[in-house]
Amino acid sequence: IGQSVEGEDLIVMHISKDGESRDAVWIDSTIHAREWLATATMMKILQNLIDNYGTDSSATDAMDKYDFYILPIVNPDGYKFTHSNERMWRKNRSVNPGSTCLGTDLNRNFDFEHGTSGTSTLPCSDTFHGAGPASEPEVKAQQDEMHRIMNSGQNIFAGISMHTYGRYWLMNYGHALSGTCVVSPDHDVQFELCTKMAQATMATHNTNWAYGPMCTTLYAASGNTIDYMYGDVGILYTYLP
Repeated sequence: IGQSVEGEDLIVMHISKDGESRDAVWIDSTIHAREWLATATMMKILQNLIDNYGTDSSATDAMDKYDFYILPIVNPDGYKFTHSNERMWRKNRSVNPGSTCLGTDLNRNFDFEHGTSGTSTLPCSDTFHGAGPASEPEVKAQQDEMHRIMNSGQNIFAGISMHTYGRYWLMNYGHALSGTCVVSPDHDVQFELCTKMAQATMATHNTNWAYGPMCTTLYAASGNTIDYMYGDVGILYTYLP
């Protein structure tokens, strides 16, 4: 769907089957370079959907109902850098004019409430939001692809952006105005599904997970992926595990 700052291909895998057009589920991961487990988990999801269709009931049911668009590595340059140079690198690898510090936090760079809250204007910060909304080619490519899918007539029913920061199921919104977290207009229906997913996750491995709006459950972080999915693309159910 495009290239990174350093020219790496951004590859989206579209998993579908013959028949009528279905609603789609978008899943991306590794927007933060150091979150290796997100990449590995994403590839296991891919493998399960493809290899176990027809034998595993969950994979079969999912594939019968939905198409899947999966972007396993949003930030390939940073991901490579964590393997070769700095294990805990987070941002992409773009050059910031006037600074010796490289990189933008791609999860603060989306063109929705960009720079409102929970971001930094300092290029050396891990939460630097970039020169402007969608200034980074990785973000621009993802935005354009989600809109392309919707404009083609296929509805994206749900969007998930996978992280490995901690045990959270987060939902809209991530930004605050005048120090107050903004509540999503569709909070009730979004929270209902968020609750079900979090409870299912906890029941599977007997672990404790916090869940709810990103801003109130974790911290303010404007210009993030799932707020753009909901606020600009129009995907109702968007979550960040």
